Amino acid sequence: MTKPFDPTKPVQTRAGKKSEIVAVLKEPLFTGETIIAVSSDGVVDTYFADGRFHDGDVDSPLDLINIPERAEVEAWALVSGSGVIMSLWTTKEYAKNAVALHDGTRIVHLTGSYER
Repeated sequence: MTKPFDPTKPVQTRAGKKSEIVAVLKEPLFTGETIIAVSSDGVVDTYFADGRFHDGDVDSPLDLINIPERAEVEAWALVSGSGVIMSLWTTKEYAKNAVALHDGTRIVHLTGSYER
């Protein structure tokens, strides 16, 4: 499910080019509000209020979309001497308590991010 376009959040083109909204005209150039944005290479374009570059339902690489938000995550893994992950923990303290119960294991800090 695609989230609705929000002109108050960071944007890029559907093709991945960073852009910045510099104005939202309440007096439309087209139908409804008109967005004026500048791309990272300095090109100024106008868009419909929903971020579309062209009128209609067809997606364009020039459409504006919101930059997906990312969430950072971390965990601690208990890893055996042979490299098998034995368990995952949400805090380092929990992992330390668990490693004391298992000889020959070590704690590995895991980090990453995902698109919300």
